[in-house]
Amino acid sequence: MPRVRATFSSFVPPNMGGLSLSEYLSKRFPYLDEAGWRERIARGDVRVEGKEASPELVLKNGDKVSSEVEHDEPELPEEVEIVRAEGEIPAFGKSALVPVSRTGEVTWNTFVQQARRATGNPEIRLLHRLDRETSGLILCARDLDAAKRHQANLKNLLLRKFYLAVVFGTPEWTALRCETPLREATEHPARAIMLPDPAGKPCSTDFRLLESGGGRSLVLAEIHTGRKHQIRAHLASLGHPVVGDKIYVDAGASYVKMATGRLEPADLERLGAPHHLLHSWKALVRLPGSEGPELLESGLFSPAFREALARWPDWRERAEEALRDLGVR
Repeated sequence: MPRVRATFSSFVPPNMGGLSLSEYLSKRFPYLDEAGWRERIARGDVRVEGKEASPELVLKNGDKVSSEVEHDEPELPEEVEIVRAEGEIPAFGKSALVPVSRTGEVTWNTFVQQARRATGNPEIRLLHRLDRETSGLILCARDLDAAKRHQANLKNLLLRKFYLAVVFGTPEWTALRCETPLREATEHPARAIMLPDPAGKPCSTDFRLLESGGGRSLVLAEIHTGRKHQIRAHLASLGHPVVGDKIYVDAGASYVKMATGRLEPADLERLGAPHHLLHSWKALVRLPGSEGPELLESGLFSPAFREALARWPDWRERAEEALRDLGVR
């Protein structure tokens, strides 16, 4: 793992001006308590407007507070696609294998930190999430104020969402609506798995078969509900799990092995890809100040996804035709 020394910056929002430096940091970044932040400040790891400061320094609205962190991180893709930079709702493409926000092992190379570095805006906030291994389009807010105003209104911003998935086998259907309810199976060895259950949460996903060949198929999916793992779990319930999916291929056996450090190259070979091949491709959005809906697209496919798409040279034409059939232009 590479050793990373990273600087994270934030600007004091209007509701936090007047707090001391240690109070501000512990309230805004509660992964450390105030005593922990005081230790970092004493080491000189925190600066205000580029200068060393004391824990008791009273902050003003708009002050830039920077903190340096040094730790080991796994090597991850660092590419982030800027789909739309202007306005209160910027849009990006996320690389596969990159978590959207900090985890126990990833702080510097989270998607949100990559987006902040790519735009030079340390205040970017997430409006929704994608699974770590899922690539593609994701909407953010320009700053905390915009996030608060638009988070509750996301359904009116993000009108329709379309994904591409490479799956095992050849579906017997060309178009299908799956409405199988799903529940989180905490009793299962792969505890993150979602299983079909009549008593589960209502779900609705539309699928279109785009291409098939060589034991693989390319599917376009539109989700109408936002359940955990919805597309992946629905495809698995239909007998066509997503290629590379450690949770839904072989009932989660590879996920359990990965969690216990026993995942081997042969397991990845059986899975067909180093990560699941699901991509958030396009979204119909209505953004603040716009005259009407706009179709956004992410082309940030992983190398494994591009390799899969290469077997179907006309995949884009098929996918665009399917969108037109669905009334999206």
